[in-house]
Amino acid sequence: MLLKALKIDIKGNESFIILNSVDAEKLGINVGEKIQIKADKKYAIGVARPSRSMVKEGYAALSSDLATELGIIDGEGKTVEIKRIEYSLSFEYIRKKFKGYKLSDKELYQIIKDISEGKTSDLEVLMFVFSTYYNGMDINEIISASKAMAETGNRINLGEKVVDKHSIGGIPGNKVSLLIVPTFANSDFYIPKTSSKAITSPSGTADTMSVLANVDLEPSELMSVVKKTHGCIAWTGKLGISPADDKIIQVERPLRIDPEGLMIASVLSKKIAMGVKYMVLDLPYGNGTKIKDEKDGMQLAQKFKDVGEAVGIKITSALTYGSQPVGHAVGPALEAKEALESLINPYRAPNSLLMKSASLTGLLFENVGLVEKGLGYNAALSLIFKGKSYQKLKEIIAAQGGNPDVKPDDLPVGSYTYDVTAEKDGYITFIDNNEINTLTRLLGAPYDKGAGIYLYKKENYKVAKGEPIIRLYSNSESKIDQSLQYISQKKPYEISGMLIESYP
Repeated sequence: MLLKALKIDIKGNESFIILNSVDAEKLGINVGEKIQIKADKKYAIGVARPSRSMVKEGYAALSSDLATELGIIDGEGKTVEIKRIEYSLSFEYIRKKFKGYKLSDKELYQIIKDISEGKTSDLEVLMFVFSTYYNGMDINEIISASKAMAETGNRINLGEKVVDKHSIGGIPGNKVSLLIVPTFANSDFYIPKTSSKAITSPSGTADTMSVLANVDLEPSELMSVVKKTHGCIAWTGKLGISPADDKIIQVERPLRIDPEGLMIASVLSKKIAMGVKYMVLDLPYGNGTKIKDEKDGMQLAQKFKDVGEAVGIKITSALTYGSQPVGHAVGPALEAKEALESLINPYRAPNSLLMKSASLTGLLFENVGLVEKGLGYNAALSLIFKGKSYQKLKEIIAAQGGNPDVKPDDLPVGSYTYDVTAEKDGYITFIDNNEINTLTRLLGAPYDKGAGIYLYKKENYKVAKGEPIIRLYSNSESKIDQSLQYISQKKPYEISGMLIESYP
C-alpha cells in the first residue's frame, strides 16, 4: 500500500508508525506488528500503532528516528510503500546462532540481507549481536559475513591502487589518520579513508575530521575528492557501503560492545566495498585496550590475515603500544586541533602521535612496494617535516568543503573548562584508558564536538601538589560538574611517590 508519510517529533524505544485504523485493517496489521517501510531505495522497520483519529486515511506518521532513517522531512508528505512483514527465515537463523550453532554461508547471507533491507527489528539485530558476542564466530562465518555485508551494499571502484589504514579503536586520542592519510596521499596510490562514528571511543576518525571538513560524502563526491587529492577522510553513512553493518553499529553503540567476529566483518566488508587491495591494521594492546597482551594481538592479526586473504586484501598488522592515550588531546575538536598543530609544526608534536603515524604510514609504503622494507618510517617522517603532509591535508580539507586555511586556534572547543590538579607530589604511574573514555563521554563527546580533555601530564611525568594534570572541556556546565563527581569516585590516573611503603 502506498501512503503519504509525515514525520512527528516523538522518539520511542523502538521505531513506530501510526496508521489510520482503516488502512491498518486493509493491510491486516494489528497493534505491535512489524511493518516494512520503503522510501525510494531505503528500507526500515517500524512497529504498528493504528489510530482512528491521529492520522487521516492515506497517511502514515513516522517516529522521528524512523523518518530520519528514511530521509523523511517534517511535513513533506513523501510517498512510501507500506507492507506487513511475514514470517522471517533470518529470525530462525538468529535463534540458531543464539543456541550456539554455526551458521552456513546461506544463513548468514539471509540475516545480513534482511538487516540491510530493514526487515529485522532492533530487538532481532540485538539478539544477533549478543549471539556472536557470547558464542563467537569461526573464520568461515566471519568470511561469509564480510562478503555478505559488502555484497548487499554499494561498491566503489577506484581501480587497483587502493590502500587503507584501520585501527580497531578503543584508544583515546588516536587521531593518527589525520596524519597518515595526507602523508600517504603524496604517492600515486589512493587512500580513501572511511570511518564509522565512534562506538567505544569518545571520538572516531570521522568525528574528528568533521570539525575540519564535511565528512558526509555521497559516493560520487568521495570519488571526486579522492581522484583530485588521492585521499579523503569520510563517514560511511552516506556511501551506502555495508548498510547492514551501519544498522548493527547503531545497536552496539549504546551498549559499547563490539563482538570480535562482527568487528572483523565490519572492517573488512567496508574495505571490500571500497576496493581496498592493501591495508595496514593498527592493533593497540595493553591496559585498557580491546587486546590485553601481545599473544591475543597476534591471534587477532592472524584472523584478519586469514579473512583478508579470502577476500583479496593484503593485510599487514601492527601491534602498537596502547596503555595510554595517543598525544595529549581527547575529543573531536581538541584532537583535530592537536593533529593540525602537529602537521604545521612537527617539531612540537607529541612523540606518541608523530611516531605512531609515521610508523603506520611507513608500513603502508613498504606494503605496496614504494620503498624497501625498513625505510618506510623515515620516508613518512620526511614528508611530515618537509610540510608536504600539511599541504596535502589542506587540499583534502578544501576538496571536502572545509576551510583549508583554518588555524588550530580557530577550532571551537568547550566554553566551560576546569583544571583537575594533583593531590600530592609524585609521578604519574598509570593512565586508565577506560576511565578517560568514560570521562570524555560524560563531558559530551562525541556529540558535543568541543567536549573533551587535555592531558597536561601522562605516565612517568613528575607532578607537584596543586599542579594541573587534566583540563576538562564542555559546552555544558552541568556536565563539568557531573564529570568532577565521577573523578572523585574513579580517578583516571594514579600518582605515586618514590617511597611506596615503610616497614616496620
